Parts: sequence; structure tokens; C-alpha cells
Amino acid sequence: MKDLRRKWTQEQQAQQQQEAEAEALRAQGRAVAKVLAEKRKQRARDLRAQIRAKEAAIRSRVQKQQQEQAALWRGAVAQVYEQHRRKLETTLLEQSRHWVRPEQLQARIEEALEHPVALFSEVIPEEPPAPDEDVSLRTREPYVRDYRRGPMFRYSPINRQ
Repeated sequence: MKDLRRKWTQEQQAQQQQEAEAEALRAQGRAVAKVLAEKRKQRARDLRAQIRAKEAAIRSRVQKQQQEQAALWRGAVAQVYEQHRRKLETTLLEQSRHWVRPEQLQARIEEALEHPVALFSEVIPEEPPAPDEDVSLRTREPYVRDYRRGPMFRYSPINRQ
């Protein structure tokens, strides 16, 4: 009986030892898994940080390109305005050649009074009204029927076509 107890005790101890070893292996596996999970999380954080850094670099590059493009656009617009200003200045200078200067004004007035020039070479005669025509009808505006503006304005002289 002692032998059986001893054998049973040894088996129990061996079984407990195996369970302890298995538990130690499981704990070690959990620790390794925890370390691996932490490494994966750290790697994911690092990758996210790299992605954010690259996105920031891309955003800054795009912003710089937009600023350069805006500067070019502003330069082009300024150049167009400058060309327009120069053209206007040139036009005004060309037109000013024919303007009368203040010191010449009095002499030009005296010359025009001494040598008058007819503005129209022929006078267009006005045709006389017909004997049966009422002169007041010539000045009266015709009334045009216009349905587009509503009933209030149908026979208004505003609606002449």
C-alpha cells in the first residue's frame, strides 16, 4: 500500500509538474504574444506617424505649388493691367496731339471767329404736312399692344416696338 501511495503521489507530483510546466509555457506564450502585440501596435503607430508626415509633406508641397501658381497668376494679371495702362496712355497721348493747349485756346477762338466754317454743306428741307393731315398726329406716339407686360401696360407708350 505504501508503494501504491508513493506511486500515486509521484504520479500526482508529475502531473502537477507537467501542469505547472504547461502553465509556465502558456504564461511564456502569453508574454511573447503580449510583446508581439505591443510591437505590432508600436509599428502601426510608427506607420501612422510616417503616413501623417508624408501627408504633411505632400500638403506643404501642394500649398507651395499653389502659392507659386497664384504668384504667377498675379504676375500675369499685373502684366495685363500694365499693358492695358500703357495702351491707354499711348491712346491718350495720340489723342492729345489734337487737343487745344490752354496757351493756344484764345488764338484758336479768334481764328474761328474770323473764318467761320459751315458745319453742314446742305440743308435738308422738311417736308410740309399734307393739307388734310393733322399736325398733332405727327408728334403723337403710336400705341402698341404688348401682352408680355401684363394688362396694366397693354396700351402704354412705353411698349413701343
